[in-house]
Amino acid sequence: MDITLISSAESLQNLLNMVVNIAEKVGIRADLLSTFKQKPLLVPSHRLDQLAKSLGFTYITQTGGLQDTVIVNAVKQLMAS
Repeated sequence: MDITLISSAESLQNLLNMVVNIAEKVGIRADLLSTFKQKPLLVPSHRLDQLAKSLGFTYITQTGGLQDTVIVNAVKQLMAS
């Protein structure tokens, strides 16, 4: 399972821009971008959750912080589901 952890709004925007640039270079922008936005995304806060939703991400999990234990627990829950 591919899981992406985002710690800030800037990192989410930068990652999305990189995926768009790569997809445009190989000529499969819509497919790659759509697939990427359906992968599990871990975010530490409600604010980032809302931003991710507004950017079209569909599988978002709020961790409640960036501490190792909360991230590991979130990943365990995703792997179990």
